[in-house]
Amino acid sequence: MADEFEFSTRSATQYFPAFLGNGYLLTATPWNGAGPAEATIAGLYDHLMQASYPYQALIPAWSGIDYWDGSRWLNTLSPSELQPGSYLQRLNIYHGLLLTRYAWVDIGHRTEVRVQTFVSRQNPHLGVVHIQITPHYGVEVGPITVAFPIGGPGTPFIWEGAELPGSLPIRSVRVDPNHRGFVVKSATRDGQRRVAEAVRVALPSNLPEPYVSLDFSPNLKKPALNVKFIVRKDETYSFTKFVAIVASQDEADPAGEAGKIARDAEQNGYAQTLRSHETAWQRLWQTDIRIQGDREAQRAVHAAIYYLLSALRRGARWSVPAMALPSRAYLGRIWWDADTFIFPPMLTLHPALAQSIVAYRCRTLPGARLNAQRRGYRGALFPMESAGTGEGAAPEWGSEIHVNGDVAMAQWRYFEATGDLHWLTACGYPILHDVADFWVSRVTYNKKNGRYEIRHVTGPNEAIVDVDNDSYTNAIARRTLEVATEAARLLHKTPDPRWAQIAPKILIPFDSQRQYHPEHSGDEQGRYAHALILLTYPLAIKFPDAVKRNDLEACLANFGKPGYQVGMLGNFYSIVASELGDRTLAWRLFSSMLHSYAHPPFYAMTETATNGRGVFLTAEGAFLQQIIFGFTGLRLTAKGLAPVHPPELPAAWDSLELRNIMIRGKRFDVRVERGKKISITPAGN
Repeated sequence: MADEFEFSTRSATQYFPAFLGNGYLLTATPWNGAGPAEATIAGLYDHLMQASYPYQALIPAWSGIDYWDGSRWLNTLSPSELQPGSYLQRLNIYHGLLLTRYAWVDIGHRTEVRVQTFVSRQNPHLGVVHIQITPHYGVEVGPITVAFPIGGPGTPFIWEGAELPGSLPIRSVRVDPNHRGFVVKSATRDGQRRVAEAVRVALPSNLPEPYVSLDFSPNLKKPALNVKFIVRKDETYSFTKFVAIVASQDEADPAGEAGKIARDAEQNGYAQTLRSHETAWQRLWQTDIRIQGDREAQRAVHAAIYYLLSALRRGARWSVPAMALPSRAYLGRIWWDADTFIFPPMLTLHPALAQSIVAYRCRTLPGARLNAQRRGYRGALFPMESAGTGEGAAPEWGSEIHVNGDVAMAQWRYFEATGDLHWLTACGYPILHDVADFWVSRVTYNKKNGRYEIRHVTGPNEAIVDVDNDSYTNAIARRTLEVATEAARLLHKTPDPRWAQIAPKILIPFDSQRQYHPEHSGDEQGRYAHALILLTYPLAIKFPDAVKRNDLEACLANFGKPGYQVGMLGNFYSIVASELGDRTLAWRLFSSMLHSYAHPPFYAMTETATNGRGVFLTAEGAFLQQIIFGFTGLRLTAKGLAPVHPPELPAAWDSLELRNIMIRGKRFDVRVERGKKISITPAGN
């Protein structure tokens, strides 16, 4: 089993980083395990340009540890300077642990370095780094120093022509009287949020304090606690750095709370803190996807689950950005990706974690109402890109309004999966109601043809803007109106009669000669076919299989061309191929997603096969949907999880299992075997 949950590399020179996270605190993986890595807190945004242009802020790097061997600092090394053959980095996703080890030879002095890092699953505010150094030399070089800094060189980032600064500036630092810890305070540049990072250092048991020099460097660019001592040859020294990170958006006294968390962790000790963290991760993995007969697919699926679990937390106030660290692309903003690509698989596997995605939309409904009002429409308009408030973070994309339907449908899917009428009453229906009202005010009636149209929009295919009657936009508007009517009746409310009157008359472009849906009105040649597959999945609009096939082929004709390389939709093409019973095509698309978009060594998916932007959480979610809804033939329905087409395993697979999934408060195991066999039984039977 370990092989299915462990990913490793012995090449530091061709390193592709991933990230560690617990749904609140996230940090990139440094190649050497000890370097200062970019880190962030979920929902922590800063602003440029007079409080506009929100972007996810980086906090001062917390994970760095440095080591002075008598002549040089460890973190000045390049990968090529390590002793050949000694490097290993292993990401254990079953326990959320990053292990790095190697040997460093400097002017004849050899040191073995071993670093283990984790972001506590048990405590969202805690990060831990445990370093072991074994110098194979003695006192002839004088004392060595192990440094425990906060911060480090922050790299500015250019996005859409704007230069974003590095990590938040440290405003003040306070060291403990015994020099065993310190607290730094930083703040967003707009002054709206404060962050405190409290450090506590546990010294090696074989290093008596009378023989140790403890001092502190108060430099605000990189404050550090320094431990200086004389080494004994071939002896191993183990240090633990506990760092607690708290933001003012979560606690009124960030510094006080961070200090308490760090002291408690130090008192509990490294071993106990690690055990609690590992136990929390093990509980999450009680729900799993198991593939027999294909080791590579199993590993890729486990990696995708790991990255999404690392980005989600029960009770969180924030949704999930499309792109996680280490890339800063898309600025940590919330897109429709969260609602349509990331939410459905996690709703099936971990509904309690997935709830944060729909809860974020519920919390930001006032901002969406303000967006609609500012544009002269009724109801609510959720923006294409949002940050902390739900108001539009990118007005230039204000015509991409299909996101409104994506948000509404996610609310309905949450109800389908949980049956939670309280949620539907408090959050789901208010969003459905207001989004439906928006569509009523946004459609235009074409008297000549007796239909409703939605003009001047940008669809999911952003290769072309300002089109009329984008197929997906119109289709999801229709579905929202239908679902809002159904939800109202379920809650014994009176639906607006215009919802039912308008919905069936909304035009969904269709070419009767070619028997397929153009991407939008005027694209009968299929030049822009890309996202129209969404009509079949996930919207499940009813039309003949021949039309579904034609829609799929139109999309495949463009897939991979410049501007059409984003892999998330390729996963949905595979789902539709499964629905059509085309096992060969479904497998070819699945295999393409795996081999072209999942980067070694940690199977982190990128936005395209070549642009290197990862970890692309959107693709991780879409990839899992192939497994959960494609090969199984299952869908979330008003009755929970139900088969809608025969399951069909790839030829090499012996079986596929969804273990311990929760639907409507009950846990189930799903097993698919060759010969289109499927069973859904209570978990554990």
